[in-house]
Amino acid sequence: MSFAALDRSVRAYLSHPSSSSDSRPITLSSLPIVEDPYSQSAAAAKAASSTHRTTGGPTSKSSSSSLSTSSNKNDTVDSSISSDPASILYKIPEFAHLGRAFRSCPEVPLTESEMEYVVSCVKHIFNDHIVLQFSVVNTIDDQRLINVGVALEISDEELYSFESEVRAPVAKYGETVYSYVCLARVHNDEEDETIPGASTSLSCTLKFNVVQVDPTTGEVEGDEEGYEEEYALESLDINTNDFMAKVTFPDFRKLWEQTGTSGEVLEKFALQFKKLSDAVTAVIDFLGMQPCDNTGTVTDVSIKNKSHTLHLSGMFVGNLTVLVRAQLQLDDAVGGVVLKIAVRSEKKEVSVLVAECIR
Repeated sequence: MSFAALDRSVRAYLSHPSSSSDSRPITLSSLPIVEDPYSQSAAAAKAASSTHRTTGGPTSKSSSSSLSTSSNKNDTVDSSISSDPASILYKIPEFAHLGRAFRSCPEVPLTESEMEYVVSCVKHIFNDHIVLQFSVVNTIDDQRLINVGVALEISDEELYSFESEVRAPVAKYGETVYSYVCLARVHNDEEDETIPGASTSLSCTLKFNVVQVDPTTGEVEGDEEGYEEEYALESLDINTNDFMAKVTFPDFRKLWEQTGTSGEVLEKFALQFKKLSDAVTAVIDFLGMQPCDNTGTVTDVSIKNKSHTLHLSGMFVGNLTVLVRAQLQLDDAVGGVVLKIAVRSEKKEVSVLVAECIR
């Protein structure tokens, strides 16, 4: 572990309230996982590409309360979450039972930035839960929004269920407020263990009450309770790579051999890319893992040989080490890139999930 990673890990450890009452000595194994920075620049390429495998009701009623963060507190919030984006959750009593978050995903916009209400979401991943943190900005100067929350429709309720929500009590003009929804992973009673990481899609609707105000004075005009309103948002996907932390291990080849083949999965895909560099970037993005041994960059030699080997490492939720060796071959005959991939982990079910991220 580098000094920079150790510093981030210690800061993340101290951000959780339990650190002040834990009498056990701090060890490297007790520190939370911190991710290595890597630019996820394949989003556009992924949206424009396709792949082909060639071998191989109502939500339950629960607790609800309110919490808000106004724009004049944003500097404090940003400072507190710089080392651990999930630290804001640790201050909310409704989520105290969840423990420490495994990772927090990059922010995803759910509206265009020019819309009346600008909404985005950060997915916080726990072992058995996902907390969705919705950021809401009210851009209408003669409106005050109250009781602001996001209603969800889960496409597969056999995977996740609604557990609780925390709504923002008020969103004044120009303010950023936060509301939260907690989803619980559904366990199959017939099995001893279920593997997290299943993908699903969530339909999202912003719900609130609108109170008309004077845009100059901010005084309420009319009914202080306002009227109910809702606003359709983009759907939100939960993907397998959301459960993968980008972590580098010091000796990839040694760890690859130590992991063995008992949990190995081999697959072959045809990727519709014309350049090796685009295919490599897309594979890294699909899997959500960290390139090792400087294999994340396609060299001139690889371009000349029309072939590139990619090594990836990561930590799957539950602290499961995952390693990937990928061989990418530019094939003019098929007009794309042939990908041969080997995934190794302690559990073959996890290896299967990771391999299925290629799409």
